[in-house]
Amino acid sequence: MLAPLIVIPAATFIVLLIDGTAFESAPRQLPDYPCPASATAEKGVRPTDFTESARPYAGAGPHLVTSDDSLLVDRMPAHWKVPPRRDATTSELVVCAYEKDTGERVEDCRYHHGITLPLTKARATYRLFEAKTSKLVAGFQFKGEGGCPRSIHYYKGNPPSSLPQDIDQEDVIAKLRPYVEGPVRKGSGELR
Repeated sequence: MLAPLIVIPAATFIVLLIDGTAFESAPRQLPDYPCPASATAEKGVRPTDFTESARPYAGAGPHLVTSDDSLLVDRMPAHWKVPPRRDATTSELVVCAYEKDTGERVEDCRYHHGITLPLTKARATYRLFEAKTSKLVAGFQFKGEGGCPRSIHYYKGNPPSSLPQDIDQEDVIAKLRPYVEGPVRKGSGELR
């Protein structure tokens, strides 16, 4: 007679006991960030690497922050950033970026070797979530600006089909500043 199937959680492994034999599955894979697939979602993804070990968004600032947008992280002030490879244990806030190329042509950008690419209008939504709870703290919208970039980088033989306008990262940082540097501000999460 076979023993009944018993599922026992053990840390990040699941142990299955079948007829007295133990098997281990691979560690569970949690999402890196609480960023939902849609910029209009009211709640972040749970659980994540952050919900297990992040610091709560509480007290006076600065509140350490990370993002799924590496360009934004590169531009953030140093005292906002979490130490490398410590995102999940030291972050209090996570910025999720949602950029959209509207496809509406602004101008044509001409480059060497006969490459011409359309510059298109872009829009971006940034959502700020508490790392530990995945609760929405604030949301902001921005329009792209500027003209053709001086240069483009791409893999040989595979240029992009269009170039969306840049989102000014300094504008994004200015909107985040009161939430990161000041005391806790739990807004409605409404887009501003």
